[in-house]
Amino acid sequence: MRRIGVLAIGGLVGVVCVACGSQQAATTSTVVTTAASTTSVPATTSPDSTLPVTTEPSPSARWIEVAIGSVSSKAFPPCCGANWTGNTSPPLPAPDASLPDGEYAVTMSWPADPSQPLQLELHRFERCSLLPSGSCEEVPAASDLGVDTSATYPLEVRLDSNVQVILVGWQGETFQLAAGDGSALAELASAVDRAYAAQLASRFDGGEDPDAIVADLIAHPRGGFGPPRSGVVTELQFAFGDAPPLLFQAAFPYVDGQRVAGRGTDVLVIPSIGVTDGAVTLHVYAAYYP
Repeated sequence: MRRIGVLAIGGLVGVVCVACGSQQAATTSTVVTTAASTTSVPATTSPDSTLPVTTEPSPSARWIEVAIGSVSSKAFPPCCGANWTGNTSPPLPAPDASLPDGEYAVTMSWPADPSQPLQLELHRFERCSLLPSGSCEEVPAASDLGVDTSATYPLEVRLDSNVQVILVGWQGETFQLAAGDGSALAELASAVDRAYAAQLASRFDGGEDPDAIVADLIAHPRGGFGPPRSGVVTELQFAFGDAPPLLFQAAFPYVDGQRVAGRGTDVLVIPSIGVTDGAVTLHVYAAYYP
């Protein structure tokens, strides 16, 4: 299995536009995103109790806001009947061989301890016309992409201070993006897992109605959970330090027709990675899903 030890944000290509949560291809530009600062600053203070969302502050500034136009369109899962756009992926190498520069689709699950290395399975982005039927949305454009799952490349990523991350969160009715490092992502993932277990899963397992739990956290924010800025009464927002807010559209999803308690990391999806000059960027998506 190929292991990445030192990762960095490279030049990513693409611009997306936002309209009611949709992502559409727009003009492209090439930029170099600077890595998040690791300089320590005093811990942020807890917000006033009158604010609609409480925040559990992180011990230092971990995330730096970035413009949406500086981030690859592949950081955003396709919305509203659309397909992936942009360039196809290079051919996948043999395991343990170097990964060519490009962008790759990801399949992964968070480990029980979110601070542990991530085990990613990479797949190629390929033209819909070259993929089996059903790989893309109906009537794709000639340039549209889907995910080729016929081959896999395993990649282990350690979430330390050398790993760079682009995090897509949701503020009100629009995206909020930030650059951070792997240790900041591990801290955020651990925090949201703990908060979900304490504020949602434990109450659900104790027999409380799931809708009543969500309504209570909307009315009485705590543990980082509270109402989203959009005001949607069935959704929750999780705030932690200076990270973009994480959106829980379904705090208790349906599995086989039954409501279940999941994990906080369920909303931290990694749809893709980018590789530039051999350096890898994790794209982490925790925003609106169509």
